[in-house]
Amino acid sequence: MSDYANGDEQLEAVLSLLQKGQTNGKADSYIGKRRWRRYRLSTPLEVTFDPNVCGGTWRVTTHNVSGGGLGFWSAHAFARGERIYIREASEDGSSVWLIGRISYSVLGLNGYLTGVAFECVTEPDYFGSSSPATTQRTRKARSPCRIWSLPLSLLTYSGLICASGSLLTIGAVLLLSIYAPQLVAGQLLFVQVAAALAVGFAVGVLGIWPEARAIQAIRKAIDGLSAGTPCATPLPSAATIDVAKIRRSLLDLGMRWAEYVEAERLQREKLEEINEIKTNVLSVVSHDLRTPLTSIQLYSEMLAEDIENLSPDQQRAFLSTISEECLRLTRLVNDLIEVQRSDSQHIEWAMEPTDLATIVQSVARTFAPIASQQVVKLIVECPDSLPCVAANVDKMTQAISNLLSNALKHSPPNGTVRLTVEALCDEVEIRVADEGPGIPRDKWELIFDRFTQLSADNLHGTRGVGLGLYIVRHIVERHGGCVWVDSVLGMGSEFTIALPAGERIRAAALSAESQQCAGRILVCDPEPSTVARLSQALREQNYDVRLAHSGNRLFEHLEEDSPDVVVTDITLPDVPTDELLQRLSEKRPWPYRLVLHSMTPADDELRAFGFDVFLERPVSRDELIRGVCVAMHKRTTGGPVLAIVNSPAMDTDQLSRSLAAEGCLPLVAQNLAETKVYLRAFPLDGVMAHTGPEGIYAKVIWELLQEIGTATRLYALTHALSEWECHKHSKDNLLYVRYVDGQEEMLADSLVTMCGHAQLEPTA
Repeated sequence: MSDYANGDEQLEAVLSLLQKGQTNGKADSYIGKRRWRRYRLSTPLEVTFDPNVCGGTWRVTTHNVSGGGLGFWSAHAFARGERIYIREASEDGSSVWLIGRISYSVLGLNGYLTGVAFECVTEPDYFGSSSPATTQRTRKARSPCRIWSLPLSLLTYSGLICASGSLLTIGAVLLLSIYAPQLVAGQLLFVQVAAALAVGFAVGVLGIWPEARAIQAIRKAIDGLSAGTPCATPLPSAATIDVAKIRRSLLDLGMRWAEYVEAERLQREKLEEINEIKTNVLSVVSHDLRTPLTSIQLYSEMLAEDIENLSPDQQRAFLSTISEECLRLTRLVNDLIEVQRSDSQHIEWAMEPTDLATIVQSVARTFAPIASQQVVKLIVECPDSLPCVAANVDKMTQAISNLLSNALKHSPPNGTVRLTVEALCDEVEIRVADEGPGIPRDKWELIFDRFTQLSADNLHGTRGVGLGLYIVRHIVERHGGCVWVDSVLGMGSEFTIALPAGERIRAAALSAESQQCAGRILVCDPEPSTVARLSQALREQNYDVRLAHSGNRLFEHLEEDSPDVVVTDITLPDVPTDELLQRLSEKRPWPYRLVLHSMTPADDELRAFGFDVFLERPVSRDELIRGVCVAMHKRTTGGPVLAIVNSPAMDTDQLSRSLAAEGCLPLVAQNLAETKVYLRAFPLDGVMAHTGPEGIYAKVIWELLQEIGTATRLYALTHALSEWECHKHSKDNLLYVRYVDGQEEMLADSLVTMCGHAQLEPTA
């Protein structure tokens, strides 16, 4: 098939894709109102905004397909209404380009779920929950983009141009002989020759110009590809088959080149990370391995050379030192092997329901003689039984052992180490506290990174290699939990592991399959448990999370990274609130979205400062995640954020799905009080509430009208009013909208359109 097809060929391609969905896919269980049956299908596609742009094509993965359109996962966000070209991925690039329009693009777990409506569609075969097809929106078919070319070779085309020039030359001579016979008589023969040559030359230039233009553009595109800068302008159409084939091959080459560049960039980033790891490993090998080997060699030579002059006590001391250094080498090698295994997501861990009390008591018995030898008191507080946790016994034993080993290593003589286990409502917490030198606040998140060690001023005892806490964090996160530290300099540190239990039990929180990052989040909070729990919840949704526990560390991250959303408490221990806001305002305009939360409500001064989301503490993890989702939605798509007051008079779930399909972010509030919280916290573009049978006299409408600001519209959905009555009673930021059961999709389309107009209107 050709690259650019007419309507019939596009329809055949749609039917072919639909047949694959029926054969290899799975029927979609979604039963909302639509015109075509939909099938879940995962197959690679090629997408572009212009098939004529060399290197302007990229690959995506199908989510669903129907006779009227398809959905796919992409790392890019699309604007609603954009024209797009889609075809099945193939090695020879012979698939048909299908033309469609973006209907929605919303953020999901695997990137942006994007819906495309075909311009050439099949006959409707499904009407969902509504039988009449006339209630659905119809799409007017557009003529497809088709590149014109003649079915001629370049040689034939050149011959035809020469023949045409000759014919025109003969015609010019005949015309001269008829209208100017005196010139033909030989009086001005050179005029005849000049006119014939001019006509022939003009015909040749005009005839060959399209091919010359196409060949010149192809040459520039090839030069750009060879120089690493692809041509961004569309390639003009060719007039002959030969040049058209070259043009098509170059477009396919540009697409492969773009894929290669992207793969090379990802590979380069991976190699840079591996090179950094290699440098750290070499540093460890050159220092931490050489030191014990030197000791072993030294004491072995002393024993071999002077064993007769050494007393039995001295011999035992030398052998004890050699044994300790061998154990140190063994631990180091084991840690390096464990890091390599932890970084490999392809290794499956055997998870089973486990009582953590058994693991904790076993680890405590192992470390009891070590604590006694170091003159450290080990106190264990653990109930006889705990709620079941999905865990790998060996890995959890290693995580708890690493924390206890660090606590004993950093505890002074006659100090105390506490191992406490507590069952909460839906999780189990394991806490290990010591009386060591403590950890600075700006290092709380750094100590869990690979090969990170504190300076000698903050250590007591044998220096490690910086792998133990990294292994602990990785093990805990693979179990769906989180780990954090709370410390005071000079008073000690407390490490906490929180694992899901009861109904939250699960084998692993992180998928073994790599997924595209949904966005970069920077979380700053003085409370370590809040930071750890929020970061774990965001990582489960495939966000790349950076942590900070102080204001100075927050600004260091802002200088080093480029986050999409910043979540911070305005009360930080090292930076006053006024200074924090001032330093943030100096960085305007922000390249990120800002989420603030505080124990005190936002006053007029704080609201004048400007933020995207404000949450009043105490705030739950779910509320914080909702705030991040709102900010990320504004950062990526810029679509409206709408609150829906749940009511039995309307299908709230279906309306929410329809709004999400239109590029909105719906927030469902269960009551009026929760809606008021949303109004104070989020930048809502609109609030929807049903009037019930009261119509314009509904109490909920007038209460909401007193709460919303001038920049927020109130959409009063009603069964009680006609279209004319809705228009009559609408005013300012209060709009009455007639609600018809079963037409949530059309209602969502109308609401999005009204929200778009509201955003363009100036506020009073």
